[in-house]
Amino acid sequence: MLDAEAAQIDEHHMRDMLGFAITVWNSVVAAAQAGETLNAATLRADFSADRWLAWVEPLLTRKRERFGDDVRLVGHWHVRRHRGQLDIQMETRVSPALHTQLEAAGMR
Repeated sequence: MLDAEAAQIDEHHMRDMLGFAITVWNSVVAAAQAGETLNAATLRADFSADRWLAWVEPLLTRKRERFGDDVRLVGHWHVRRHRGQLDIQMETRVSPALHTQLEAAGMR
């Protein structure tokens, strides 16, 4: 997504792209935690007028193939310009059920 939009990258544009990508990521994680498989058509319906629709399938595929075991959700995040460069900060979360399992296993 970044390469395709390189000429337009500023903090506002980056927020738009990341917001879309994070929504796709979190949707895949939430569906997996519910024991479901999210398909591109279902997700595209949620973004009917969004300019990033062409990226739904590639993002779903990338998440599943490269990060399939990563069950963290993206929580708070922000983009800002710092010293002439874009600075992106994100926090990740796990579901309450997974948190309980991790604590029971002695992992925090």
